[in-house]
Amino acid sequence: MSLDELKLGSLTNRMKIGEILDIDLSGWKAVGINRVEDIIILWVNLEKDITKAKYNNGFIDKSPIFQWECQKKQDIYSKDINDMIYKEVTDIHLFCRISDVGPHTYMGKLKYMKHEDYRPLRIFFKSVDFDQSNKNCNLMYNHSPSNNRI
Repeated sequence: MSLDELKLGSLTNRMKIGEILDIDLSGWKAVGINRVEDIIILWVNLEKDITKAKYNNGFIDKSPIFQWECQKKQDIYSKDINDMIYKEVTDIHLFCRISDVGPHTYMGKLKYMKHEDYRPLRIFFKSVDFDQSNKNCNLMYNHSPSNNRI
């Protein structure tokens, strides 16, 4: 099985995705961004306590545009980031959840659009599989970056 066979909006976790891809995604091995050969996986928690994490991630105004901020130690020279920006890797999959516990929702594939080279680096993607009629996905679309802080 490949990630292309996942159903949009399906609830899953890192262990299941690790089994599909035959890799270990336990613990800290699967936080933020993972690369498996020519696949990039983004794991995003949309609601954050700003005293702990200051990433401003989410779908902009319920549109197919997804904003993702990298960890501060990453920049355009980091291999995975660079490969997304310069389209060396075009198979980018997004998994979101509202808080930092529970299953992730499979949000489908993303396509790189542009980036802003600040600290943190901000990357804008277009959701290839954007579908507001999908109930699980729609929950994630409702968390715009400006509204995802607790």
